[in-house]
Amino acid sequence: MHPFLHKLLPYYGISLIHLNPNLILHLAIFINLCEAYLGIEPHFNPFRYFFHLKSFAGAKVVGATYLVLQDGKAAGYKPVPLSTSNKGWKSKWFYTENVEHGLSEHIDTEVKTNPNWSVKPSSDEMVQVEELLDLLARVDIDGVECTQNFISY
Repeated sequence: MHPFLHKLLPYYGISLIHLNPNLILHLAIFINLCEAYLGIEPHFNPFRYFFHLKSFAGAKVVGATYLVLQDGKAAGYKPVPLSTSNKGWKSKWFYTENVEHGLSEHIDTEVKTNPNWSVKPSSDEMVQVEELLDLLARVDIDGVECTQNFISY
């Protein structure tokens, strides 16, 4: 598992089982954008600047969370067309019962929102975010090209 994802999951209080396909793609694009195009390690400040986490109403465990771009931030991020409906996605993915806690003791835990889901960078952290936004503005790539880049390697 990528170190960024390894830190992100406990920060948000979620497990891999709670991620849906679009959230996984957003994370992969963000990580690749930071590493391959900005030359930095991905970290929370720019991630929290662009995204916040939400849960699907009534979802029990599998794929219960998703990412949403913060209001007004879409223009500053690299666009990627994602599925607008995740209806029926579980039937296309493989998942299995956690037999005798072989994968994780928290795998059957329902998603519980916490304040970190919507925390934005502080004014001090925004200094760093502004520097990264300047770098991002100079990168001539969109989300599709970024996705193709990490898929091809």
